[in-house]
Amino acid sequence: MQQDIESAARSVAVRTYGSGITVELCTLLGVIEPFPSHFHDYYMVGVVAGGNRRLAVSGREYDLRAGDLLVINLGDPHSCESIDGTKLEYRSFSIAAPVMDALLADFGAEFDRETGPLFPEPIVRDAGLFALALDCHVRGCADQGCVDGAVENVEPFYLFIERLLAASAVRREELEAFEALPGSEAVASACRLIEQDFRSRMTLDDMARAAGVGRYALIRAFTREKGITPYRYMLTLRIIEARGLLASGAGPAEVAGALGFADQAHFGRVFKDITGIAPGAYRASRIGGGFDGSVL
Repeated sequence: MQQDIESAARSVAVRTYGSGITVELCTLLGVIEPFPSHFHDYYMVGVVAGGNRRLAVSGREYDLRAGDLLVINLGDPHSCESIDGTKLEYRSFSIAAPVMDALLADFGAEFDRETGPLFPEPIVRDAGLFALALDCHVRGCADQGCVDGAVENVEPFYLFIERLLAASAVRREELEAFEALPGSEAVASACRLIEQDFRSRMTLDDMARAAGVGRYALIRAFTREKGITPYRYMLTLRIIEARGLLASGAGPAEVAGALGFADQAHFGRVFKDITGIAPGAYRASRIGGGFDGSVL
């Protein structure tokens, strides 16, 4: 796995969001210099968190501002420069063509590059989608629950990409028509796997394989039927067992290792997120008899 690269103004992290889905996450903060015309051999999805720029893509000019999503097709020449001297605060996802093809297959959509670009316009303005993209990028770079670049909770990334593709006129009709969801048996199969193996470092690939459906189809069907995503279902089962282990005297590090968390810090974040209390405090309260266990 390629190592993450960091400098004062630039950071690059390589993250894997399931089998065949490897994406480069780049962060550029405080950039004032212009970018001369160039192109990429991959799709680029940019999150503009700050700075106002004049953007040129394939000979057309646009005003790019904070709150915009920038989507560039592979091979499209583009350049940009500051309009008013404000510094660029920018995060991007670099997605190779085979990876984009795999994502489209997950969503049940087909795309022929000979018929036109995947993204017909380079700027998407959607506040909700922007917030989702920014959160997904920040979480990916923060490396929470990440082992060797593999992101444990890939669901936010899939939801972000699906909404981005649906916002594109090229993809909207196919994605909106893709309403057929797997039946209850597929969801039940995924549930059985999760309930049996939630202590292991299970992936969405594992769950989808057990269900016999695609990754995104499982997320949608599972959420519709259970009211919770597959990953959150797995985490909830882990935390239910963690409470019992902590109450019996096991330490947080021991519990983290027993329940498949990346490390004690990751376990602590998830435990507090779900219960509202840190695992060490929960353990101390239960052992001391001063906690009634009602926070879950």
